[in-house]
Amino acid sequence: MIRSPKSEVRSPKSEIKRVALGIRNLIFGLRYSRRGMAALPALLALSGIVLTASLGMAVSSQVSQYLSSGSTRSTQALYVAQAGLNDALWRLARNKNYENLTGYNLAVSSGTANIVVDRDEPVANQTTVTVTATSDNRTRKIQAVINVTAVVGALSQASWTEID
Repeated sequence: MIRSPKSEVRSPKSEIKRVALGIRNLIFGLRYSRRGMAALPALLALSGIVLTASLGMAVSSQVSQYLSSGSTRSTQALYVAQAGLNDALWRLARNKNYENLTGYNLAVSSGTANIVVDRDEPVANQTTVTVTATSDNRTRKIQAVINVTAVVGALSQASWTEID
């Protein structure tokens, strides 16, 4: 038998390996290459970046929600304090000499206000109303100075401040 220089003699063992590899590729559709091996670390790195970004956005959302709810509760406490001030003004309008130095409590739907009315303070014909309001574990305190005319008892607000 004459062999051509390009032909190659294969051993039966190498032939079996070649056929087995071909069958495996046919069944599993696998093609072994170095490009596929290089893609795996890149895919893992990309997955890590996406996971980190997702977790960052989730944490940021939770923090934003927490801060927003705290602001809402604080605003509700301010509204309760304003309701307490309005109640004190109503009492002063009905009785220009009204005074309550020990304070009284007013229950409002979302909280409680403690109201102290100090007549002729800081000067005569002025009444200082101090309201401390609590709503959902948030406290706000406001103070208003009200001018009360001596004869008629007409009211006008001289100042309104929030106290820390």
